[in-house]
Amino acid sequence: MQFEYNSDYPGLIGQGQFIGAEARDPLEFPAVQPLPCARITTRIYHRERIATVENVIVRTVVNASRRKRRGSQSSNSSSDGFMSSSSSSEDDDSMADDDISMTADPREERAYWVQRTVREAIYGRVLLAIVLRRRYAGDNADWESTNERCAIKEMAWQHIRRERDRLAEDPIKEVAAMQYIKDFYERSIADDQPQHFVTKSFRSMLATNIMTPLDLLSDDRFLYSVMPFCEGGELFERLDLNEKFSEPEARYWMLQVLNGIANLQRTGVCHRDMSLENLLVHESGALIIDLGMCLHIPTQETQSLSVQMQNMTMNAATVNGTFYNSILKPAHSSKPMRYLIRPQGTCGKWIYMSPEIYKNQEPFDGHAVDMWAAGVILFLMLTGFPPWERACMTDERFKYMTAGYLVQMLTEWNLGLSSDAMDLLQRMLFLDPKDRLSLEQVLAHPWMLQPVPTPQQMIGGGGGFI
Repeated sequence: MQFEYNSDYPGLIGQGQFIGAEARDPLEFPAVQPLPCARITTRIYHRERIATVENVIVRTVVNASRRKRRGSQSSNSSSDGFMSSSSSSEDDDSMADDDISMTADPREERAYWVQRTVREAIYGRVLLAIVLRRRYAGDNADWESTNERCAIKEMAWQHIRRERDRLAEDPIKEVAAMQYIKDFYERSIADDQPQHFVTKSFRSMLATNIMTPLDLLSDDRFLYSVMPFCEGGELFERLDLNEKFSEPEARYWMLQVLNGIANLQRTGVCHRDMSLENLLVHESGALIIDLGMCLHIPTQETQSLSVQMQNMTMNAATVNGTFYNSILKPAHSSKPMRYLIRPQGTCGKWIYMSPEIYKNQEPFDGHAVDMWAAGVILFLMLTGFPPWERACMTDERFKYMTAGYLVQMLTEWNLGLSSDAMDLLQRMLFLDPKDRLSLEQVLAHPWMLQPVPTPQQMIGGGGGFI
């Protein structure tokens, strides 16, 4: 395979020759409808005793008597096409469990017991919660706790409606994109083993290396995106503890990053905010999160979801004899022509931002901007410091590294990197996106084909490699 030019860039006609590719606006993601919910006080069976607890989020159907009292306020459809209903904002987000008519199927009934705030977010906060299941033991407990935890992104409707058009991060688009990706992949993953709710969901997410929702819920005040809780924190934090990764460690995590980007590309999604901070670690895997700035890439033929799935096959893959997540592969090589995307504004984190996104003057390729960010991620993992502060010519390191002097600079700094590692970094971080390697080319690069540690060789929590 050649490594001299981007083999996947729109407008390529062969041997490094490109014609001007048409640019269009991004597509809209299919609308999603969160299920109505309420924050309640209820009785649960927890640690071999029954207790009355607050802050339990439960899916609901408002009963007839309550709907009659509340009148038209019981169903409040927002201009975004989301239903923000089911709980009254007049009584501090709590109501008695007896006022709620629950979902019909007891096998699917679950609730979320909020424990604490993990961190603040742009539109609200992220909560840690315990997954509850319905209890039918006749002991006055309505729910029982499980050993499964989840993270709930709580976003205020008032803040969303006030700030959505002013900020680059769009929570409505984020949940729509996550649901779209989940729908695309979940039918393709074999599911023949009985597993707990969160465990089963984690299995499908780790196959794609993309975080998708367990539930989308809404009440009068908040939109809730319920996701698995990743025990390992951010990959950035793991790198910070180690200062930098060895080349085998960096290759291990890079394979997961690239698998996630590959699965985003298959669904036609450009993330636009790829970073170490947006990679969460769980057990031996990493998940891409925060799709609030993502775009749906326009293509010549946008196939329906069912047609796309018919053209994909699920394959279990290994790299150098070690595990690798199950990935979807095209049943045939043909794929719809991808358009460039018209400028959509400067967004993302400065050090990961590609020069075309930074300048925001010309159409850009959704695949190329994510692969640029992957190159910066790899640079950080191998060196322990960012390549530059901003992707602009006033930054001296950016100016010289992207002009072809990256290998020379890293060699002079005596960082001990292999020639293959430095060559890959240079080829991912050229100024012109037509000169950068595509995903397929990066995976075929000699550095990526070298040995990879197994999950058992990665020390839990510390990120070290034995």
